[in-house]
Amino acid sequence: MQGKTLLSRYRIGEPIGRGGRGVVYRARDLLLDREVAIKIILPKVMTSDSRERFRREAKTAASLEHPAIAPIYDFGQHGEELFIVMPLLPGQTLRLLIEDQMLNPRKTIEISIQVADALVYSHSQGVIHRDIKPENIMVEWHRLRLPLVKVLDFGLATSIDDQPRQDVNPATVQPDRSHDKPESVIFEGTPLYISPEQLLGEESDPRSDLYSLGMLLYECLAGEHPLRDCKGSIFQRVLLEVPGSLRARGVRISESLERLILSCLAKTKEDRPKNAREALRGLVEARQALEPMPDPTTAEASSALSSSPAEDGPRGGQRLAPHSRSESPQSGEDSSLADRLGDLLLVQGEYLEAQEAYRGARETQRSADGLLSPNIETRYLLKLARLASQLGRYQEALDRCRHGLEIVGHSNRLRAAELMALAGLVCCQRGRFHEAENWLVQGRECLGMSTRGEAEILPVQVMLLRTEGNLLMGQRQPTRAVDVYWRALAMAERLDDRWEHSIGLFNFGEALLESGDEESAADYLMRSVNEKSAIGDRWGLAYARHALARLHLEQGDRVSAREEAENGLRLADEIGNPKIAARLRTLLGRILLEQADDRQAMEHFRAALEAAERIASEPDIENAQKGLDMIRNKHGVDRAP
Repeated sequence: MQGKTLLSRYRIGEPIGRGGRGVVYRARDLLLDREVAIKIILPKVMTSDSRERFRREAKTAASLEHPAIAPIYDFGQHGEELFIVMPLLPGQTLRLLIEDQMLNPRKTIEISIQVADALVYSHSQGVIHRDIKPENIMVEWHRLRLPLVKVLDFGLATSIDDQPRQDVNPATVQPDRSHDKPESVIFEGTPLYISPEQLLGEESDPRSDLYSLGMLLYECLAGEHPLRDCKGSIFQRVLLEVPGSLRARGVRISESLERLILSCLAKTKEDRPKNAREALRGLVEARQALEPMPDPTTAEASSALSSSPAEDGPRGGQRLAPHSRSESPQSGEDSSLADRLGDLLLVQGEYLEAQEAYRGARETQRSADGLLSPNIETRYLLKLARLASQLGRYQEALDRCRHGLEIVGHSNRLRAAELMALAGLVCCQRGRFHEAENWLVQGRECLGMSTRGEAEILPVQVMLLRTEGNLLMGQRQPTRAVDVYWRALAMAERLDDRWEHSIGLFNFGEALLESGDEESAADYLMRSVNEKSAIGDRWGLAYARHALARLHLEQGDRVSAREEAENGLRLADEIGNPKIAARLRTLLGRILLEQADDRQAMEHFRAALEAAERIASEPDIENAQKGLDMIRNKHGVDRAP
């Protein structure tokens, strides 16, 4: 096979993996001039039925688009051989990390969060993986020592609604191959990782993947498979043996994390977490319970950072402006003290001071370098567009985004996608949801064409997910928004960015509130308040206070609702944000109206309408006008008193 060219496009190189049903080769895509991996299925194992199933599974896998799922580039047939084209991924398999004892609880949780997030997504698309194991998890470490995960081999993936029942004879279960060489590829379910119901030939459901996830978590933490040394056949071990306590083995994890792992390993599906999101939530909470990550600006990390492309903005737990990033190691960008000060002032709601800091940094760099490069120019346009948006100057923000796109063109698709994501967020703020949807589609198409690494792409993916979530909220689809915001929050966990994480907590909490889950909404909104208070994000705090006031009002607690709304309004007035001020005044008007204080309610509705008209925010204009109409109707007059 080596040296062959498939379909006049893929030149086959050396084999890099081998399994019972096929071989994986390094190859070159001659059309796009890039290295790829090609999985070729051996003709001797293919029947007419299995060929059709393989085609169906390839289409299923290709339909999945998620940052932690290895994508499928192409699928085809060359003579009698079927093949799938995939990216040639950097990094190591999780199997190799386990064998080299490279894992600790933090790394294990970081990796497992991404695997669980991939399962949340694939299950939401109606797809079960059915073969989650260390060999099918690829891990790359970026410069902040955080893992970037890809789940491989959806070759056994199946539709939840389309599963042929299997008849399994315990005597013929395939031998354990879970500890083959790290590079080997297994094309059948691996008995020590698949669930009891799969081993019995019963129907799988998403909880079958959770069993495999629990087995993976246990092995990473213990350093060995929990059933490895048990007596009896593989069949007996999987069905009968119960893994022992990790904490009793000296593994330093919380009781809640151990409960989660052991519940995933329950023999019956009904005793496992009800879905992947519940498991993911437990993992995220376990991560938050750990000690903070070391600040990458310390001497310990400085050598690693100095050899990587620089990022703008405060770092580690103090990095407050998540998108002030250098887009290319070759761009020559370098953030100044004034630039970073602008980021800090922006987060804290000191908008005019932030604007002056950005402009000063821009002019300083222009004086030093002459004409600014397109990357530097668009970086400042992005910062100023975000600032204009938070001031409610939406047209200015859109104009700056468009100007940035004119400058950057096709030279930096990552920056272009970031500008498009921000434009989409701005259109959502104005209530122009059709325009927002167009920006979202263009941004994702542009990001899909970027050749940057996962660490650079991830922040823009989070922005695009926030745009999608805001769009769904504007279209009154909070249940769908909950799913989108949860994915954004899980990704934000990987950024080590407290500002972005606080936004994720708020978005998710607000969507939960709109979807009727008041108890969970209260939890996430309070966590958002705590996070935003810690970093001094007055703009975000005003929005969080608004959401909490709405929650109290829904629960019939007008006193607490009014207190939260008044606290939020003071913040909004301090920072001069007309958007959130309009929302808070409209909400205060509703509360006062319920308390029969019509005159004060009218004053708040009128002030809200004035603020909303000033920024041309159509949803806020409509809501303020509805408040005035309620007073008018109550008094039976054409105008409010």
